[in-house]
Amino acid sequence: MRKKESLAKFATLSDLERDLFSDPRIYNFLKTAYLYALSDYTYIKRDMVEGFNQNLNEILRNIRRFYALKNRFEIKLGKHEVREGDARELQFKDGEIDGIITSSPYAIAVDYIKNDLHALEFLDVDIPSLRENMVGLRGEPEDKVKNYYVDMEKSIDEMYRVLKNDSYSVIVIGDTTVNGKRLQNNKKFIEFGEKSGFAFLKTIRRPILGGFARLRYEYVILFKKGG
Repeated sequence: MRKKESLAKFATLSDLERDLFSDPRIYNFLKTAYLYALSDYTYIKRDMVEGFNQNLNEILRNIRRFYALKNRFEIKLGKHEVREGDARELQFKDGEIDGIITSSPYAIAVDYIKNDLHALEFLDVDIPSLRENMVGLRGEPEDKVKNYYVDMEKSIDEMYRVLKNDSYSVIVIGDTTVNGKRLQNNKKFIEFGEKSGFAFLKTIRRPILGGFARLRYEYVILFKKGG
């Protein structure tokens, strides 16, 4: 089952089915629930219709909760823009960005392409090109760790470049083990950040919960530019 035909089959509300092809917002919204269901089917063989309806209802519940909090605290929503690019060469001017929050690849602990192949194929992503360029997967097995650190150092340099002075960058990362050796990514990232010019403020260590977690802990690293 692929694309709009498969999504239409799982849209159980007739008005959503009727508007699916005319309103891209509805199509993309349903596609999100469908991709969650596709992941559930891929990993735990949950029935697709059951998974789709369950994920759709959960997304709707979260939206209602979000708007309840928004209205309660009178939060004004800003504008957003989604861009596809390369973190090693950000297409922003120097000092253009107010703040950064990112969760970078956890070294080579996870093959993100293999894990999400079902979704990437559904979205018609160029898999060979992605594998050749993706941070953490680039290169031959013996070169992956070295390439990962080279790429992440470039990425952190770019974060520093595009941030405004007196602004913050938050990076979430986990330590991983490769061939029996623990890679202390959090310490390497602090080293890269300070080398770029960031002031290191603090690290928050937090447990990773969930049945599919491959790592026990991850680290939230807080940097500041200037000031």
